[in-house]
Amino acid sequence: MDVTYYLDGVDLKTYGVYISKSEGLLSRPRVKPGIRTDWADYHGEVVDLSQRVYEARKITLTCFITAENKESFITKANTFLDAMDLPGTRRLMVFVDPTKPLLYEVYLAEGVELSNAWSDDAMVGTFVLELVEPSPLKRVVKHIRTGAETATLTVTVTTTKMLDIYWGDGAVTRNVTGAAQAAQHTYTTNGTYYAVVTGNIDEIGAFSTNGTVLWTKL
Repeated sequence: MDVTYYLDGVDLKTYGVYISKSEGLLSRPRVKPGIRTDWADYHGEVVDLSQRVYEARKITLTCFITAENKESFITKANTFLDAMDLPGTRRLMVFVDPTKPLLYEVYLAEGVELSNAWSDDAMVGTFVLELVEPSPLKRVVKHIRTGAETATLTVTVTTTKMLDIYWGDGAVTRNVTGAAQAAQHTYTTNGTYYAVVTGNIDEIGAFSTNGTVLWTKL
């Protein structure tokens, strides 16, 4: 199976964009430094390692864009970059397995420098996307809406830390915390949706859902 990339549910090939290399999709982000104490009369240092928390995830996609002529090239490039510039995070979805996609809520961290050579024939331009996932650890829940009776996804959690839930259709529920907190979202259109629960997921005390958990930690 070919690896396919989607931005907010749209195959990147729709924009004429292809990925030649990806970095950071499966890498564990850097650990934030704990509290350190350096005693002058002791070797080394004392470091608080009681809890491991991570910096934001950095994802690099090396891309190229193809078009049949100059006008089409400019249109495709602008359409794709406009999609990256929308407010909020963008949903990057990577299918390496047909049943368990990798999902990331990302934003474009750097400018995009498009390199190309103008031609009267088919054109190809290359560029690099530097993406940041601000909440790098997540739990992924799959939900299929087939009608009104399956329209609502419920996620119930017990946690002392605040969690955010990205429901997969653009809606977000933020700052979910407490005992047996039930967050619900109703989808208006039939289809398959992937909800992403982000935050300190290792500290969730209890978790239940009427969806299907695809990844307990990604």
